[in-house]
Amino acid sequence: MLSLKKICKISVLLGVVLLIGFQRIFGFLHFMEHGWLYRGGIAALSIVSAVLVLLMTRNHPEIKAYFRTAAFYLILYVPIIMFSALFTKLSYDYSTKSLLYVVIPYLYIFFCFSIIYVFYKAGQTEDFSRTISRIVLVILFIKTLCWVLYTFFEIELFPNLLFEYEGWTRDGQIRLDTGYLFSFAFSFYISLSIKSKKKLVPLMALLFLFLFMAIISKGRFQLATMVFTAAIAFVFLARTSTKARNTVLLLGVAAMVFVCSGAFEKVLYSFSLSSQYGSSTEARLQTISHFWDLMIDRKAILGLGLLDTSNPAAFALLYKATTYWGATVLYYLTDIGILGGFFTFGLLSIPLYGTLFFFGIRTCIRAFRQRTEGYELLVPLIVYMITSCLLLNIFDLSRALDVPFYLAVISYMDAKTKIKE
Repeated sequence: MLSLKKICKISVLLGVVLLIGFQRIFGFLHFMEHGWLYRGGIAALSIVSAVLVLLMTRNHPEIKAYFRTAAFYLILYVPIIMFSALFTKLSYDYSTKSLLYVVIPYLYIFFCFSIIYVFYKAGQTEDFSRTISRIVLVILFIKTLCWVLYTFFEIELFPNLLFEYEGWTRDGQIRLDTGYLFSFAFSFYISLSIKSKKKLVPLMALLFLFLFMAIISKGRFQLATMVFTAAIAFVFLARTSTKARNTVLLLGVAAMVFVCSGAFEKVLYSFSLSSQYGSSTEARLQTISHFWDLMIDRKAILGLGLLDTSNPAAFALLYKATTYWGATVLYYLTDIGILGGFFTFGLLSIPLYGTLFFFGIRTCIRAFRQRTEGYELLVPLIVYMITSCLLLNIFDLSRALDVPFYLAVISYMDAKTKIKE
């Protein structure tokens, strides 16, 4: 008979494997045809596994301490999502299918209880985190192979994976998204490179993740987030003062070379409106202006709701005429990070994001002061979560699976710090 720990591991791993990109390799339930139903099944799995864990552990008070932070956050989270879903349904007359499509990503968060339980039974976060991170590396390696074959040899290997986003190119080359749990794998290999005696493997993994982001995904802001997170982690989490000094020295030399070579100026210029990528910056500024005007016009103090192009009324809000002959442009809330969350939830975005960030920062400070086991993973994970959310909303469809891992690590580590006190 399967133990509860194995059931939790299987449910989480099944959700990860079926969402992270492997389903596109085998053409299994292609997202364009069955996306809402496919993801709905995984969301249902997260809820069922959460209910099972909570029921099976209801008479074990010692584990409730590890669930407490996650449960408190979900007491705020669930009513906000339910209100926004109801508001969306009433305001735009969404069909059941359309409503499920926009709500489903917000349900992945319930995986957090299964993840916490696995951490609790193992007594640490490293083993399960290593398994998840290896899965991420495998799918990124397959994406790399697909990209190389297509870019240099025009061979289409796994086209469903290769052309996940139609027309998504930069510098004349196709771009591939990092996908779910990139931030988790990145943070894990930072932690491993800090605390492990055998540093070659985690450092090679980090190098691979940096190269994937820089060359294949070509995400400028994401790359800057990675550099910032790694710098914070290696400076503040160094085990000895000598290592800390050496790290600061190396980072200082690297920064001087970066600035003196003119690379820093080029990076800054790439975000300006007159640069080669100025249209990307301009589009984000126009998006912010567009949705701010909608908020003002509609007096949407509690947000515009869960907008999606599958609904005609919501579709109309996402488009705006830009020329006198009627040409239109589509604005994406996913392009403006946490501001997209504000336009979606209005003032409700304050507890939705603020509470999660507060718990993360508070737990980081406690764990860092105590040197609680596992803080090497917690610190870079929270730094990445908060920094990336400036332009990349953590609740978006392409990042929603990361949230239960953020919350699970925070809740587990928060309990560990309180026990240590």
